[in-house]
This record gives sequence, C-alpha cells and structure tokens, in this order.
Amino acid sequence: MSITNYTVLMIVLLFIVPGFIIDFIRRKFISLKDTRTEFVYIQFLIYSCFNYGVWAFPIYYLYKNDFQTQHPMLTFLFWISIMFVFPIVFGLISVIVHQYSLMKKFYNKLGLNPIHPTAVSWDYVFNNKKEGAYVTIHLKDNQPISGYFGSRSFASSLSSERDIFLEKIYELDEDGNWIELTPLRSIWIKGDEIKAIEYVERSETEE
Repeated sequence: MSITNYTVLMIVLLFIVPGFIIDFIRRKFISLKDTRTEFVYIQFLIYSCFNYGVWAFPIYYLYKNDFQTQHPMLTFLFWISIMFVFPIVFGLISVIVHQYSLMKKFYNKLGLNPIHPTAVSWDYVFNNKKEGAYVTIHLKDNQPISGYFGSRSFASSLSSERDIFLEKIYELDEDGNWIELTPLRSIWIKGDEIKAIEYVERSETEE
C-alpha cells in the first residue's frame, strides 16, 4: 500500500491538528514546560486520541447505522466540529481546571501530591497576580527598585529572558514610606540584572 499525499493530509488532519489546537489553547493561558521537538507530535497525538475517545460512541453510531451516507452534510459538519471546534472547547476546559486547581484538589483527596505543571516559580507567581502587586526588585548590584506590577505591567514567560516591566515606580523615604514619583514613571529591567523579587503587602490607604 503506497502512502499518497492525500493519506498524509488525512493523518495530519485527524491525529495532529486536534491535538495541536488543544495544546495551542493551553499555552495561551498556562506556562507549560518546554517539550523537546521529538516529543511534540506524540503530545499532539495523545491529545487527539483523548478528543476521539470522548466522541468514540457518536463516531461508532455514525458508521454503524450508515448515518454518513444518509446525511453527508451533517456528517461533514460533525467531523469539522470534532477536528476544529471541540478541541478548542477541551483546551478551554483544561485551562479552567488548571487555574482553579481542580485536578490538584482531586488528587489531594486521594492522598496524592502531583508535580505542578507550571515550569518555574517565576511563571507561577506572575500568572497568579491577577489583581496586581507591589514589589521590590533587588538587582545584582544590590540596588533595590520598588514599584507596582499591575495590568499594564509585564513579566516575560520566555525561559531565555526573564525581564520585567513595572508600570509604576516609587521612592522610599527614611521611614520606609512609598513615595509615588511625579510625573509617573515606568521601568524595564533586564532579567540578567535581577537578583531577587520581594512582594510587599500594602493597603490602598498607603497610596
């Protein structure tokens, strides 16, 4: 049996594309560990098989009762949904499960302690700071920079460059009070210059 371009296309559509879509959606919201290239397609295949596993019974019914012959258009829409629409749904569901730690809570009830899927603590901390945070960044030359990490701030998720942008910076007086600079100033700090990041609890009345 020869493998034609059509066969290759169908294999990619059926067993790679759904998994790619699920993985793509997950990586938009979850900082996952980098996967070596040779294992990426295996991961796509696993996600695709999970996708088909959920829809195994409808697919079986589709061909067992000759549904595809009697309703070709509905069959076409069904397969389009399986390959492109449902993977998006599954990806979003997995994101919700991750962000609310539903599986971790389930495993803990079973007395299990799974490995956290987030690659490094940098990603874990900044991904969970949805409402912003006050930080003091200690540079390698021991110079501290105090600022606010909010919705207009940014922390890189690239493992090769952990830089950070603070939307607002402060000066500290002799009593340790945070003084907002006028005019407002922002700052970008190169990842190689960062020694440590300290989170500071401050109430709104301190502004």
